[in-house]
Amino acid sequence: MKCEDLEGFVDAYIDGEFSDLEAAEVEVHLSECEACQTRVAEHLALKATVKRHAGAIRAPEDLAERVEAALRHCPAATEPDPLFEHALASTPRPRWMTTAPLFASAAFLAGFVWFTSGGFDGDPVVEDAVAKHARALPIEVASQDVRGLKRWLQGKVDFNADLPAFAPPLRPLGARLSHIRDRQAVYVVYRDARDPARRVGLFVFTGPDVEVDGLHRRIRFPRGDSREIVLTNKKGYTVAVWKQDELVYSLVGDMDEAAVLQMIEAAH
Repeated sequence: MKCEDLEGFVDAYIDGEFSDLEAAEVEVHLSECEACQTRVAEHLALKATVKRHAGAIRAPEDLAERVEAALRHCPAATEPDPLFEHALASTPRPRWMTTAPLFASAAFLAGFVWFTSGGFDGDPVVEDAVAKHARALPIEVASQDVRGLKRWLQGKVDFNADLPAFAPPLRPLGARLSHIRDRQAVYVVYRDARDPARRVGLFVFTGPDVEVDGLHRRIRFPRGDSREIVLTNKKGYTVAVWKQDELVYSLVGDMDEAAVLQMIEAAH
């Protein structure tokens, strides 16, 4: 993949409109290209600013009726020029362009849903986290030290990624920049020393408007711990989501719920 392949489709990518294969290609390219990392970060920052300042926008109740009335007065569509159709069909295009109309309409609808709902709930967070974790994308920095990972992240995201330190046998392997839906995110990969084949992923991103109430089971830890953990299962993974101030944490692992809760409870 080249930079020019991504240039016109950054918004479609960060809106999650690419297939898993296409998104994986982009993520691999981003891990090697600082220019495209910057471009994606700028688009994410712009979208976040718009959403922060635009407020809730609701379409007028009579909008559907007015659109239908306007369509009734539109002239009938004319037949396209056969020569133009032949020229268009015979012109080589990148495969990204074959789905551009779909991306454009989906991006418009996604933006409309966002503004009418005022945010997004926890289900898309879980789905996106599981999809990205399952791809096993390469890390950008290798470190078994949480403090080293925090230093590497400074200046790369627009929030303070407060990474928890999990107790042994869970050890960090490294981290990469990612996103959850259209939010900048940090993705940290951990390995269980007892089972090296087992990967655990942690996504951290800002989400003061993310609601996790609609997910499966809510767990409150004892001994004065104020955290509430929401547990669910997707595609064979156990997912735990919790919030701390304005940060959202989403832990994804191929282990049972008891093991996930034990890891979170032992973190500091």
